[in-house]
Amino acid sequence: MADPTVGRVQCVDCPDLVYRLIDGDLPAFLGYEVDETTRERMHAVSREYRKEPDRDHEPDSVGKARIVSETPSILRAVERLQPRRSELLEWSVPAESRR
Repeated sequence: MADPTVGRVQCVDCPDLVYRLIDGDLPAFLGYEVDETTRERMHAVSREYRKEPDRDHEPDSVGKARIVSETPSILRAVERLQPRRSELLEWSVPAESRR
């Protein structure tokens, strides 16, 4: 049976992005299998910090949340856009549940 999502826009929640690219959408789109060696290499690349190659990238979710909570205009925008974000997340379907 053909995958009904092929060729359609896929939304991905940020925390799922690396997983989806390594084990989901990208291999499915390009048609290749990800073995353990490739998976490890892809995860290593995903941690690289391009501004400082000698250090690993670390997400700054706590810092970003603090800025949002301390900036009324950003907080209002987040609250105003929350229903749209929820709608988009409904389109963020993991690859394994589409099979």
